[in-house]
Amino acid sequence: MKWPARTYLIFQLVNGWPLAGLLPFWALAWPIALTIYLPVSVASIWFSWVTARTLDRRPTTGKEGMIDLEAEVVRASPDPMLVRVRGELWAARTAGEVRVGQWVRVRSVEGLSLVVEPAGPEPISAKGRE
Repeated sequence: MKWPARTYLIFQLVNGWPLAGLLPFWALAWPIALTIYLPVSVASIWFSWVTARTLDRRPTTGKEGMIDLEAEVVRASPDPMLVRVRGELWAARTAGEVRVGQWVRVRSVEGLSLVVEPAGPEPISAKGRE
């Protein structure tokens, strides 16, 4: 995964905390410096792990969050075809034939219209049926 430059910079600063924790070793006695260094290192590693998990999550909002959701066809006429996704009606278009009540999968979002493809007679999961 390629992260944006500012996210990469923040991630590198977080990973730099253990190095900053080494500074007390030059000015303080070993037991005191170690008492400072170990919690800083553990916190840095934990925070890096949480940050990496957050960066790898799939978007759940916006048009990126609509991709791969399942929708039910409410109106199959081509002008405009309507589908229900998460309880909302959306204009949609498809290259194939669909009928009312059929389940389709969202492939992309173009403006305020969804591009969908048939997903089968029954929903694969409850995804998009909220």
